[in-house]
Amino acid sequence: TVGNVFNLISTIIAGGLYGNIGLKILYVNLVENFLKGPPLLSVRGRFCWSALVVAFWWVGFIIGAAIPQVQTLSGMVGAVTNMQFTYSFPTGFTFLYLVQLDATAEDGAYVPGSVSKRVDTWRDGSRWKRGLFGSAKTKRPMLQAWKWFNLVICLAALATAGLGIYGSGLSIAAAFDTSAATSFGCAAPV
Repeated sequence: TVGNVFNLISTIIAGGLYGNIGLKILYVNLVENFLKGPPLLSVRGRFCWSALVVAFWWVGFIIGAAIPQVQTLSGMVGAVTNMQFTYSFPTGFTFLYLVQLDATAEDGAYVPGSVSKRVDTWRDGSRWKRGLFGSAKTKRPMLQAWKWFNLVICLAALATAGLGIYGSGLSIAAAFDTSAATSFGCAAPV
């Protein structure tokens, strides 16, 4: 029960903050710039923004009531997108960048307009070895540890996202199998 209360409170806070910031960005970019509406800090702008807030939450309520078991869909979206953009992509791209950085350590300096002075290409095992494990010029143990730490975190995030997708899929299937999924209704599933 305590966990559910904390989850409810944090979700309400997150929804309020995301809604507030998102609506202000929407207002400035759409109403002020595109529709040439009043500035947000003016009196008319505050009234327009307040009407936009009410419309936003009504649309959110209708979407939440129209989609059966919206929390399971939210879990699927979180597993498919939020995990990737928060944990998988940043650590994976950091690992790949550091591999490229180490692989190019023995290449000549890049000068625009001149021919590249590469020692080898990605078709050669030596470039892969240098990229993955460093070279004599790039023996920086902390950077190597950081590179491999990022790979481990990326793989762990991908595994966690996969489990989340699998679990959300099972939850969605169970919600529709038990016919507890009702649109615009509050019927108890029991």
